[in-house]
Amino acid sequence: MAKRRMFSCEILKSDRFLDLPAESQTLYIQLNLSADDDGFFGGKKSLLRLLGLDESAFTPLVDANFVYEFASGIVVILQWKLHNQIKKDRYTSTIYVEEMATLDFVPGKGYVLKETQDKKTEAPAAQPKPAAHETALPLRDGASYTPRQEEIEEYKRLYPAVDVYQQLRNMWGWLLANPKKQKTAEGVGRFINGWLLNAQNQAANPGWGHLSEKAPPVTPPRRVTTDTASPASYNLEKAILKMNTTVPKLKKKNA
Repeated sequence: MAKRRMFSCEILKSDRFLDLPAESQTLYIQLNLSADDDGFFGGKKSLLRLLGLDESAFTPLVDANFVYEFASGIVVILQWKLHNQIKKDRYTSTIYVEEMATLDFVPGKGYVLKETQDKKTEAPAAQPKPAAHETALPLRDGASYTPRQEEIEEYKRLYPAVDVYQQLRNMWGWLLANPKKQKTAEGVGRFINGWLLNAQNQAANPGWGHLSEKAPPVTPPRRVTTDTASPASYNLEKAILKMNTTVPKLKKKNA
């Protein structure tokens, strides 16, 4: 016996759904009719051929977050549980358990990818390249210097902790703001290397290159001399004997 499928009028009459191309709306309804009791479907390509459609009808559904396609080719309808409330005695769990394990259900929203899954499946973002004028470093004579791509790749290898493209943007802005410090064609390479080296050291050793708080001066220990010696080191008997031998005795005059 064919299973009954239900649809939420709130979703199908929303502006977000009605803004989809007619072919995409038709495909979405057919996906709902073909999915299992958890909203998963493994025959997307066959369904497209059956309906005489191609990927151009499917892509808007992904972009508008109505469906999600796994790397395995399995498709899940993200609002499935908002459409369908299947009784337990009629429910059959999906066979796509690996894909199911990557989803959470949020009431009022539908299926969403788990946070950990997002981090695993998202491809690392490509390092954005600056606009051409942002790497054309202005020179003192009015010309400009643009590092070649092979030079940039070498900078990436030498300074792995640095976003080379962003640092080139920083150099470009700094040279524009400080025209008197712009470099010559012979000196710009040394300037770039010095800048990147400083950025590398700061990334590897936070605080490198910054003035640290001076420690208070250390007072040297007071030197002890005979003038400041303690009374215990003074020999009175030797002092009297020295006076008797060095001071001449006065002779008494006759009256």
